[in-house]
Amino acid sequence: MKGGSDEAMTYTFIRLDRNLPVPLHFQLAECLRNAIDSGMLEPCEQLPAVGQVVQGFGVSQAVVRQAYAELAKDGLIETIPGKGTFVCEPRTMNNAMVNLVDFFTNMKARGIAPGSQVLEQQIVTVDEALALRSGLEPGQECLYLKRLRLGDGQPVFLMHNYTPLSLYPGIANHDFTCESLYQLMKNEYGRPVVHMKRRIKTRLPSQEEQQLLQLTAMTPCFVTYSIGRDASDHIIEYSKYVSRGDRDAFEIDLDVGTTEKKHIDM
Repeated sequence: MKGGSDEAMTYTFIRLDRNLPVPLHFQLAECLRNAIDSGMLEPCEQLPAVGQVVQGFGVSQAVVRQAYAELAKDGLIETIPGKGTFVCEPRTMNNAMVNLVDFFTNMKARGIAPGSQVLEQQIVTVDEALALRSGLEPGQECLYLKRLRLGDGQPVFLMHNYTPLSLYPGIANHDFTCESLYQLMKNEYGRPVVHMKRRIKTRLPSQEEQQLLQLTAMTPCFVTYSIGRDASDHIIEYSKYVSRGDRDAFEIDLDVGTTEKKHIDM
């Protein structure tokens, strides 16, 4: 960004009409929204500071701040303290919420290079609290995996998996930085996940999640809990993953008697 009000004045796509019965902040937000959607404003591009827009277009600071707040609420821009306001990465379709597709396959299908950082990999015993959440048997030994999943080198979500060793002996010896848990369950053990029940909630991130997912303390996150079953209806996997709430949205198409759910990753 070049600085000064001249930078704001290069935004020729901004047209504000004071004769319209439409608030100026709404007009400004829509002009910027259209520029982002059309690609005129590119991902990671810095927007002019509030004062620059004020000088360039003769509006009040309140108008600019309200317009920026609307765009931030919709996940189109974000303000980084000490740096400025930037256009967010574009939204991309993610099939992981509607199809039982493993992470590596899902990311490659979207043209994104997948990656994993294994933060923890150990054998744990299911306690009463975990048993209540997951349906796994108390005292059962499981492989516990804690991984940071990456897309093009950027954090996508933080994942926790519990897999019973009695059903998958030796699975704890694999390298999950490059191997897919679901592919191993299917191809090596012949016991894939065929049914998944998921529950999704929102909350603010923990300090660890803020650091790993590059979130601020007040950026909400989605927490998805999943219980996977095999063809015999046995519980074979329990997982929890935490993703950025400012980059996720859900779209639901409803037909008579059916529900189609889609997950959009931003």
